[in-house]
Amino acid sequence: MKILIRSFIFFASFLLNLSFECLSQVASNMKIEYNDTTVVITYDLSKKADVYLEVYEADKKFTQFIATGDVGLNISGGNSKKIFFKPFDEIFSCFNCIYRLIVNPSSNESFIDPRDNTEYAIKRIAGRIWMTENMNFNSGTGSEKGKYGYYYTWDAAMSVCPFGWSLPSKYEWEKMISYFGGADAAGKNLKSKESWLGWYTSTDLGGFNALASGFKNENKKTQDVGEIGSWWTSDSESNISAVSFFLLNSSDGAFFNNSSLKNTLRAVRCIKN
Repeated sequence: MKILIRSFIFFASFLLNLSFECLSQVASNMKIEYNDTTVVITYDLSKKADVYLEVYEADKKFTQFIATGDVGLNISGGNSKKIFFKPFDEIFSCFNCIYRLIVNPSSNESFIDPRDNTEYAIKRIAGRIWMTENMNFNSGTGSEKGKYGYYYTWDAAMSVCPFGWSLPSKYEWEKMISYFGGADAAGKNLKSKESWLGWYTSTDLGGFNALASGFKNENKKTQDVGEIGSWWTSDSESNISAVSFFLLNSSDGAFFNNSSLKNTLRAVRCIKN
């Protein structure tokens, strides 16, 4: 069930506009107020949930801001939960912000693949249930074992997910990217806190646990482990190429390659149908 509530409060020359999205009835009594220099969002939570704040102005979604308090993963249930956000500081200014609070029940569960009894961690993210581990099933032709699970050619990836699950489309990856801050910032929020080389920050904000698994070229040689994470999408571009999703250790962004050769081998994440 999705609940949408809007609250409009005018202070001086700017508008506080709060949109609230909840995938079940776990949050209530949401309020927003401006206290001195700080926006304060108050809400009640009936049980543990993941709570995220998005900030917009007109059509622009901000990716570089700091919210503190009862926001993030696994916020415990209780009344008068508070999130604090400063709309004006030395690097950020927003007079007509739209605040979107997203509340999802915590879902750190697992799925057992009946084909080989391998257990995978799963999580509800952006309204869908994703595996938060790379696929680790030996599908035979087109699959090669690696450090972080199996790598697959695109043809093998299209059929490797268990019954009831599928290879995500580019559109489904794009929804994930939008949920975690957009193309310029989602990378750092998706990356695992381990496995990545370099000094860029990896927060794993949503528990997706994206690993720097690299990929295997058409000669089955492993490349760029620790520097790149690359996963197939279900989108085909031609007889020889398809779309892959990838992250870099040298960037906070999230990217697509629309011309990845289908005979290269990449990691797979599955999404529940």
